Amino acid sequence: MAKILLVDDQPDIRFVMGEFLESLGHEVIKASSAPSGLEMLESERPDLVFLDLTMPDMSGTEALAQIRRQEATRHTRVLLLTGSTSTEELDQARELGIEGIIPKPWQSADVASQIVAAMARS
Repeated sequence: MAKILLVDDQPDIRFVMGEFLESLGHEVIKASSAPSGLEMLESERPDLVFLDLTMPDMSGTEALAQIRRQEATRHTRVLLLTGSTSTEELDQARELGIEGIIPKPWQSADVASQIVAAMARS
């Protein structure tokens, strides 16, 4: 299964989503902020990143832009976690090359299918 980096500032989201991902057989690494997630991305080299859109200090789109600028992480698969309905933010994330959007609250089947689809892309 995949090694997944889960980046979300809300402890309950990290816990519940982390438990769900582990129940699917994935290895889960958690970060509570975009800056710490970026550090972990470089050291842990996950197969997939779940990135919250709205976080203090640095937004998910700002973090995604940094991921795409770095040669070592440019092709990292990223799924966006969001409760936002802002088409501007979501369009910006799409332009930066996210693999998919997981709305909060999420549906388990949707999360599982998006992981499979993201991992199938090369």
